[in-house]
Amino acid sequence: MALVAVHFLANMIDHRFRGFHLSESQKAAAYKYLGTLNEDFLPIFMSHCIGEEPFPKYMYSAAFQKTRPITWWKSINPVNAREFDWPKLKYNWI
Repeated sequence: MALVAVHFLANMIDHRFRGFHLSESQKAAAYKYLGTLNEDFLPIFMSHCIGEEPFPKYMYSAAFQKTRPITWWKSINPVNAREFDWPKLKYNWI
């Protein structure tokens, strides 16, 4: 298979995987690619990958493993994280 940075990024965005089984070079490629899309999103993305604020810890539990990624991301409530400075994305991912 020919996997590239966008595939690695998709793996890391998915709340079920968060890049756990990617190599460091694959993760680096994903971060580099994300930086070309919107470097302001990098700190938020890193918080997601390690399951920290503004992402609720309970959303990474086994009960949420059956949830589709798009549903999971849409359920993130920015009102609960209003102190967090959410950047504007160039692309409408969600």
